[in-house]
Amino acid sequence: MYVRLTYCEFVPSRIKDAKGVYMEEIVPVVSSQKGLIDLMLLEPTEPSNEYIAVTLWKTKADSDAYVFSGTFHRMVTKIESFLAKPPFVKAYYAEKLLVPTL
Repeated sequence: MYVRLTYCEFVPSRIKDAKGVYMEEIVPVVSSQKGLIDLMLLEPTEPSNEYIAVTLWKTKADSDAYVFSGTFHRMVTKIESFLAKPPFVKAYYAEKLLVPTL
């Protein structure tokens, strides 16, 4: 599995707008991408304007196809006016470990 973390710092007064665009415009597009397993928006537990958009992919190639198609850039453009600074991305390989429940 391949995980992309997009770190976003929003203008405090625009967080509600950014979350609305994420849910209404970005989620439908990203969720239709080939190889996507899941996506989520991590919201801070303490007061902060820093959020993390997480996408989980079957393979790095699937994630790369999403990025190189220009779709990722188009999604960032949708929230650009709400950002305090440009977002940055970190990526990781992850092993899915199933822990049996009792």
